[in-house]
Amino acid sequence: FVFWRELLTKLTRAEHSGHTFSVMASLTSISGALGPFLYSAAAQTKDSPRAGFVLPVLFIAVGSAIVMRVDFERGQAIAHAEAVPADDASCVNDRKNGDESFRAELGPIC
Repeated sequence: FVFWRELLTKLTRAEHSGHTFSVMASLTSISGALGPFLYSAAAQTKDSPRAGFVLPVLFIAVGSAIVMRVDFERGQAIAHAEAVPADDASCVNDRKNGDESFRAELGPIC
């Protein structure tokens, strides 16, 4: 849990940290309820408590595969980059005119 909080802190801008951590808290609560439910459903369906252990192992495997694909260095660079204000006229005009060249310089920030 502490490891994920540290990663989220590095990958989140300060102005978005409240939103990010509230979503994390919500997902933690949901998984805390959903995990035992799925375990009991699998164990009851197969009439064996051993069958219930397949789902947590599967979730851990899928989650690990997703985390392995995350580029943390790039995410941290984007999170700590200078944010372009939403009312930046050049950025808005480039979007309206269909000019995508600004994306090469600013990436997903603009």
